[in-house]
Amino acid sequence: MKMFKKFGGFLALLFGVASLVMLFLGPAAMFEGNPVVTVVRFNKTENVTAFGLIFGTDIGALSTSSFNIMGFFGFLALAFGILLTLVPLKEGLKYFFGALLFLAAGVLFFLFPNSVEVTTGPLTTKPGYEPGTTLIIAAVLSLVAFLINSLLTVLHLKK
Repeated sequence: MKMFKKFGGFLALLFGVASLVMLFLGPAAMFEGNPVVTVVRFNKTENVTAFGLIFGTDIGALSTSSFNIMGFFGFLALAFGILLTLVPLKEGLKYFFGALLFLAAGVLFFLFPNSVEVTTGPLTTKPGYEPGTTLIIAAVLSLVAFLINSLLTVLHLKK
């Protein structure tokens, strides 16, 4: 336990960074069992990444997704959870607040694809996307970082 108590914060940091990297990969969303893709030049298709769903991207030939506040809060929670592991604070408080941030990020990553709004011409709809493979992995990695920080909180407050 002494080794985990000493290096557990670094382990949580690694899981948080791995979760952040997964946001850059696609497919981040599924619709009726198929990955959501975006059309790029010369009729090539690409999978939509989580950042594309959060900050808005072209989906299909005529549709675009707009900025998603729920996904943005998930991204901010993940980023602040990662940064909090690097800040020199009292160990128990640092791990407690880091655990809360990683938990919020993990839950929001599972939920935000369903709230993505897609605009096609004059119509704005919520097609009911489901989280894709990379977004599920990002959420699970964030929840693992939450578990590590929770255990570290208990260990440091138990003194």
